[in-house]
Amino acid sequence: EGGDATRKMMADPFSLGGFVPDRDRHGVKFCNVEYGTGNVSIKMRAEDLDANISKVTEDKHLGLWRGPYVYSYFDTRMVRRSNMLFADMGNCPYGRNLNFMEYYLLPTE
Repeated sequence: EGGDATRKMMADPFSLGGFVPDRDRHGVKFCNVEYGTGNVSIKMRAEDLDANISKVTEDKHLGLWRGPYVYSYFDTRMVRRSNMLFADMGNCPYGRNLNFMEYYLLPTE
């Protein structure tokens, strides 16, 4: 039985770790500051949001239509965690600005 805490964790693309920070040109992380409380949380990059892999879109560069893939929500989290572990244990991550998204290729007709 999942409560609000479980739902919140399942909705977090970085629930297994592997955060890739968004940095400005001075190397400072972008963050969100909650008005009135002063609580600071790291701002997620737009390309890491689940909204990008949850809808049917057209890739104009490749001329293809793509849709949500059932396991993409799990796979993206595992790849980010692997990137974190490679960075922590072997100092050899996939990349500093890793971006992993997985789609289902839709037929043209």
